[in-house]
Amino acid sequence: MKNLLSIIAASIGIIFTSFAQKVGHSYTKIGHVVSFVNTSSSPRMKFMIDDDWKDLYFIQEFSDTSLVFKNEKEAKEYDKLYQKRQDLIKDQLDLIKKIELAQIAKKPKDAQKLQEKHDKIKIEAIDIRQYLNNRTYLKPGMTVNLTFEYFHHENRNVVTKLIIMDDFTKKDKIEGLIESTGDVAVVNGKKVRLTTGSFLSGKNRTKKKGGYEGRIFKSFSELDMGMSLELSGRYQEDGTFLVSSGEVYPSDYNSNDDKLKKIATEYIKFKGNTVSMGKEKFDLIKEGNISNYVDKIGQSLIPAYMKMLPTTSPDYVNFKFHIIKNDDFNACAYSDGNIFINTGLLLKVENTSQLAAVLSHEIAHVVNKHGRKNYETSKSIGDIMDFISEIFRQIKDTTLLGIDKSEMDTFLRAYGAPAFSAGYSRTLETEADRCGLYYMTRAGYDPREASEIWYNMSKSAISEEVISDDDIFTRIARIGEKKIASIYSSHPELLKRAHNIDMLVAMNFGDKNFENDRSMFQSQQQEYQSFKKHLSAALSPPKVKAEPVHPPSTTHKPEDKSKYTQPPKSKPKKSTKNSH
Repeated sequence: MKNLLSIIAASIGIIFTSFAQKVGHSYTKIGHVVSFVNTSSSPRMKFMIDDDWKDLYFIQEFSDTSLVFKNEKEAKEYDKLYQKRQDLIKDQLDLIKKIELAQIAKKPKDAQKLQEKHDKIKIEAIDIRQYLNNRTYLKPGMTVNLTFEYFHHENRNVVTKLIIMDDFTKKDKIEGLIESTGDVAVVNGKKVRLTTGSFLSGKNRTKKKGGYEGRIFKSFSELDMGMSLELSGRYQEDGTFLVSSGEVYPSDYNSNDDKLKKIATEYIKFKGNTVSMGKEKFDLIKEGNISNYVDKIGQSLIPAYMKMLPTTSPDYVNFKFHIIKNDDFNACAYSDGNIFINTGLLLKVENTSQLAAVLSHEIAHVVNKHGRKNYETSKSIGDIMDFISEIFRQIKDTTLLGIDKSEMDTFLRAYGAPAFSAGYSRTLETEADRCGLYYMTRAGYDPREASEIWYNMSKSAISEEVISDDDIFTRIARIGEKKIASIYSSHPELLKRAHNIDMLVAMNFGDKNFENDRSMFQSQQQEYQSFKKHLSAALSPPKVKAEPVHPPSTTHKPEDKSKYTQPPKSKPKKSTKNSH
């Protein structure tokens, strides 16, 4: 009996598994196209969704019946046609049943009338070729509404319906610095071009005379790198921003930039082979070959126009790259151009391009004045300061986590959320990624390596905030996790950040043939492995020199055993007469 039950249970399991493999679960998700390969044999799309923590839905396959709609209007029109067809099919089936009942009841006239009614229904097939051809519209970065079947046991996703959600008729804006000129320029890491007949107007942010007030720019080629632009226009299907009008400013520098630079100068103090940040002190690695290598890469990434600025220019930044002896995967940049990289990060990245991606990201934060922008727009600074003040009221110590009470208010007001290594808004983080990719590609590094850092990090046991346990703000977070949690939540999750970088590379460098540079990238990788060996050696404790072992003397002397005997006990002193 037990054997029979086991056989039945096993059979049911096999049937269920087979059924589950053939019938998937249907889902509808809104996300972004990371990349799309439209081959005739197996079209595939990489699809990024906010809540897809395990990448279950990242790879999407297209079948012969996977439909793509250019907009919601087109999808609704198809749904109407489809529903009308389904209704007609249902009417036909109902009539067939009635005809059968009439024949059973031996009512030929009724059956004949029903048959005539059935024959009048014309069901036309829907021509889906246009919706299959719409796949050519899919481009990296597009927002789409995707309906798909997920086959759990096969770990496969098959697209049933996709709707492109981007409205290419809607006006939009771009603000930022111009990074490259030409017919197609780069502003804020995005490709832009002027519509025929349009122009840009010169403006001045202050009431002082000068600047670009009254000037007309008919092409981006007339602009100097680093100018600040505010552009209006529409995004195109290829991701390019088509500019209809815009304004040009000499610089977006303001008094808050001065404040942040002064605070950084006061906050960061170098002494010998150490650096102090507030009350925290860190060891630096200044060994020539190691520090020079990192500095060489960092300097190669700085935009050329930044290097050409006179030191008297308010936008001038003296970039310096420092290596902190710390095992944590971290890097940070300050408004005065000081950029710090932990040895833990240097040992975990795999090649020069990956290091260039980290450094260019930090440089982009400084060039685009993200510290100041975050400071000016952050709504949470007041809450953070209230929280810190409350902690101070509850403790008796004169310092908290290495920062004096007298320092804390100034420190927080100066840096606000950017003082947290995960504190930049998601928008600014993405902007730094986008601009950083341009910096590294221009300098001859492979932008595809930028995402590999985060893919590798996601596989390791390192937390997604990637913040040092010794970081003072981590210790604050432990005191009040719920209050501080919102600060960390703005930092993109590791996998999502990797996918987002892949999407930016596909959008902006999809036409570049990196295979031509393969030999150069390979030599860079070998160069970096050599650098890591030098770094590891510098971090290793110096080997203790072993005492030389002398051969035994040929003339044997008897061993002096007196050194092993206990010293003689001292004799008690004789008492004197006047001892009492």
